Amino acid sequence: MFDADTGLLVVSGMGDPIFDCFEVTASEPYLSQVSHFLAATPTRGACAVPKMAMDTLSCEVMRVFQLTDSCIVPISYQVPRKSSQEFHADLYPDTVGRTPAQSAQEWWKGENAQVDKVSLNPDKQPKAKAANPTALPKKLPSGRSKEVRGCGKRRKYLNLCLL
Repeated sequence: MFDADTGLLVVSGMGDPIFDCFEVTASEPYLSQVSHFLAATPTRGACAVPKMAMDTLSCEVMRVFQLTDSCIVPISYQVPRKSSQEFHADLYPDTVGRTPAQSAQEWWKGENAQVDKVSLNPDKQPKAKAANPTALPKKLPSGRSKEVRGCGKRRKYLNLCLL
């Protein structure tokens, strides 16, 4: 998994519990190892978390989810800084936003467009709108209620990650 904004490359293999993080540069040495992580269980799959979900105030520059046989393990890559809990602009260049640059019809016509870049600075982020609880159905189609015992905290965390 490669992050073009920061130049970080995370490498792992199927069945391998090792995650290596490298910094990619245009000059020698082209690859320099930044981190080596040994997981407790073998990897079945992995994915990078979108940049908009990073914890920028704790200097998290990349987060990877490791899929194992029984769970999903978050792996966080953070840059150590003396002053924590503040935004460091040198770590977070503007990144691609959530708004598409063009419609599917425009793309099929052969047009090209660049996606607008957005800042990861929390002070420049739009405030999230709270969902209207009365608009949500009380029962899911399967007949289960929307609250499952023990899942409330996890669901709140996942909703925050998806914002």
